[in-house]
Amino acid sequence: LTTYCDDNRLSVRARLHLFTSVGEAVQHAHGHFVVHRDLKPSNILVTELDGRPVPKVIDFGVAKALGQQLTERTLFTAFQQMIGTPAYMSPEQARGGAVDKRSDIWAFGCVLYECLAGRKVFGQQRTLNKTKTAPQGRLI
Repeated sequence: LTTYCDDNRLSVRARLHLFTSVGEAVQHAHGHFVVHRDLKPSNILVTELDGRPVPKVIDFGVAKALGQQLTERTLFTAFQQMIGTPAYMSPEQARGGAVDKRSDIWAFGCVLYECLAGRKVFGQQRTLNKTKTAPQGRLI
């Protein structure tokens, strides 16, 4: 997602429009009682349809069902195994606490911040496109 936005030099308005669609996709999953648990830029692909960018939320491999079983089999993760990507985890997820929709909303905000600010919420500035310009057009 961030690579697409940077490579195509999308304006802030265009990035926000793209995020509206990402938010709708996350809301759709939540409407089906599914929490993604690993929202991050690399799990949001952008394709083009009729010349317009269309985001796709992918990799529901660590998703969690809320309030219902997805399968009759019991599934376990390894003891104290971290599930998700630390840079985008909500505080409760990082501590191994209960995860719900709010954890995805936290991650969504982290991804949005990174896409608009050109750096992670809690970390280093990422390398932008080859011309080394930030999303606002300022030189790095």
